[in-house]
Amino acid sequence: RCSCYLVHVRHSTELTTGEIDRRLEQFPPREMNRLYHDPNGAKVSLDRAIVEVCRAIDIPETKFQGLYFDEFVEELGGKGHLVDKDAYESEIGDLLMLLDKIHNENRSLQCTLEKSAEEFRRQTASTLREQEALRQRNNELHAEIGRMRDLVEKLKDLADKQASELELFKLQKNQAIQMRTQRNLSTFKGDNTAEPLYCVTLDELHEQMKQCELLENEAAQLQKQLEDLNQTHDNLLVHLNTVTQEKKGMETENEQLKDELQIAQKAASDAAQERSELLHELARKRAECEELAKNLRQISDLLDALKTSEKEALEGIEARDEEIHDLQKQLEDALNNQNVGARALELKERQNKELMEINQRKQKELNAHRQKRRTAHEARSLEPTLQLYTVKDAGFEDALDPEELLREPLLSITMDEYTNQIQRSNQLQQENDTLRQQLQQLSDDMETINSQLREAAADNQNLSDQLRAKYEEFVKANNTIQSLYRQNETQENELQQKNIENAKQAEELEKLTIENEKLADELEKLATDNERLADELEQKAAENERLADELEQKAAENERLAEELEQKAAENEKLADELEQKAAENERLAEELEQKAAENERLAEELEQKAAENERLAEELEQKAAENERLAEELEQKAAENERLAEELEQKAAENERLAEELEQKAAENERLLDDKKRLEEELERNVLERERIESECRSRELVVGGLESKSRELEEALVALSAEKYNAVETIEKELTDILVQLKVVEGVNGALRRLLSDKEKELVFLRAHCELWTDPTEVKEKVVTRHVKVFDGDEWGKLLCERPEALMAAFVIDAGNACHVPGDQVSAVSFFTERQ
Repeated sequence: RCSCYLVHVRHSTELTTGEIDRRLEQFPPREMNRLYHDPNGAKVSLDRAIVEVCRAIDIPETKFQGLYFDEFVEELGGKGHLVDKDAYESEIGDLLMLLDKIHNENRSLQCTLEKSAEEFRRQTASTLREQEALRQRNNELHAEIGRMRDLVEKLKDLADKQASELELFKLQKNQAIQMRTQRNLSTFKGDNTAEPLYCVTLDELHEQMKQCELLENEAAQLQKQLEDLNQTHDNLLVHLNTVTQEKKGMETENEQLKDELQIAQKAASDAAQERSELLHELARKRAECEELAKNLRQISDLLDALKTSEKEALEGIEARDEEIHDLQKQLEDALNNQNVGARALELKERQNKELMEINQRKQKELNAHRQKRRTAHEARSLEPTLQLYTVKDAGFEDALDPEELLREPLLSITMDEYTNQIQRSNQLQQENDTLRQQLQQLSDDMETINSQLREAAADNQNLSDQLRAKYEEFVKANNTIQSLYRQNETQENELQQKNIENAKQAEELEKLTIENEKLADELEKLATDNERLADELEQKAAENERLADELEQKAAENERLAEELEQKAAENEKLADELEQKAAENERLAEELEQKAAENERLAEELEQKAAENERLAEELEQKAAENERLAEELEQKAAENERLAEELEQKAAENERLAEELEQKAAENERLLDDKKRLEEELERNVLERERIESECRSRELVVGGLESKSRELEEALVALSAEKYNAVETIEKELTDILVQLKVVEGVNGALRRLLSDKEKELVFLRAHCELWTDPTEVKEKVVTRHVKVFDGDEWGKLLCERPEALMAAFVIDAGNACHVPGDQVSAVSFFTERQ
């Protein structure tokens, strides 16, 4: 079996019918093949919507099998499922009235409960605020008490520290008095007498004496070193005289060597002059060789002779140069020896001067110590409170006996330090008095703080009493709330009992309703039902107005979506213009790239020419090297020329590297331009897909709006019919209400199906973005034509798909046909399917 599909395609007039047929024939139908290979797959989109609607209204699914969604809606709209349910409607009305009454009672009980709960929340919030204030006050008092305790602890520590320092001072004073008593020194009586300052211990005195002995020994050693240095100085003077005599002899030899060097330089200049004359003669001969090519052999012999004579001259010059080099080497050795001796002499003189300076500094230091010792004893003798010591007066040149120096007292404190220590003791006494006053003041502060603490404790007790009273009030309020809760529970139990009674009454009402149907007061019940239905009619009218408002809102939303669609279309046009500009820019860049490629080819040719030229230059360089072996002057010239050529070669190499770098930059720029082109093409594809998605959403919204408009028109017609047929309102209203209920269920099913369809469409859009075909034909063309085409598919499962999943088959064919013909999906219309035997 095979399936045939007839389709209308709206395309540009530039494309012929045969071209469209060829595209439909050659393009692979991916979506159709995907459906064909999975015929038993789950239903999606509108096929699933049909199934869901059938399930919602309890209709067999196979009843509408093979129908499209529009046909299904038309078939569903023509079905009526209304039955006569007068008794059921009257019973529902009574139950609704009873339920309304119960709801009113529940609302009143709920209001009472809310009021009691609000009062409870208000009291609880007030109690919590008061508790928070009391807690904050209590925390502040605790913090203040802790701070006071810390202050008292600090004061106690300070008092203990000062008492320990005072005890230490007293202990030191007693120890000093004992030491003075042991040394038979004068004692001081009374507390206010100025005390002596003890700043040197016996160990320090012994250590100072040892240092004095070390200094004496060091001075003796320095004296001995000075004598040795003097002896060394005398020896150096004798050696200096000998070196001076040797220097004079060396200077004489140096003068002789200079004379010989002048003679050698004169001989070298004569040889150089002879060599230059020979070189000039050789140049003249070369000119003659170039001018007279016929006498080449004679000139060659002459050149050989000149070469031999030049070699002999060069050998003589080299021998003279070697002799001059030997003389210069001998002269440099003599000068080096003389410089070594002079440096050794200067080193000895510097060492001698350094030793003399050290000796002078030591002598100055010793004189300063003696002067300071004499001044210290004079200052001590002027102080009446210190013991007087007699010191032998001697000059700076006289030597002192070390034993006499040891017998003298050790003076290790200055008069300023002595005076400062006395002042320090007085200051400590004043500080002690100040500390006593501070302690007295701190004790007074402690008493004040204790009184404040007692007042704070009393305030805390009052606050605790208030808190206790508040807590009792809170307990009372809590008991009240508990009683209210119990009352609410009682009321709920009563409400449940009433509900049970209502259920019983409902059962009795059902029985009475059944009995009343057999009785003659059916007219009164119908009148009551008519009034209730009139109220419901008013409600339905209000609901119709609400639906009309929603319809207006949907229309406004559709207009907004249409504006957004226009904006998207404008943006797409702008993007298309930008794409054209980018395409033009890409063409321009392609032309520039071609120009750059041609320029690169030209540069490559130049590079090859330069390489050939470099090879030629290398050959010339080899020739010049051969000529340089023959002639020394040409060697220098060709070396200079080779250096110049090497520099040019380096410049050419650098230029070649620069050209290679420019070529790489151009290649990178071309790659970047290609990437930009690909990115712009991807953006264009995304914009096209976004536009298709918006158009599909608009079409789905238009379908929903059309359904709502049809429902609104039907409701308006029903309202007009109800107003016209006033006397037969009961039957008509019942039919219309049941129709509305069925239609609402249908609309809910349709809405659910549309939501699922939207999700399926979004999934399909994701799939299409992954399998998008790049169209090359423009679709926005003013002149278009509609043609009809036939597409044939082979296989046996197409009938099953057409019966069970027609909407999915239609969507797949539209996608494949649009991709094949390079047109949007909305340009493919009038699709019809039929199967035939091959």
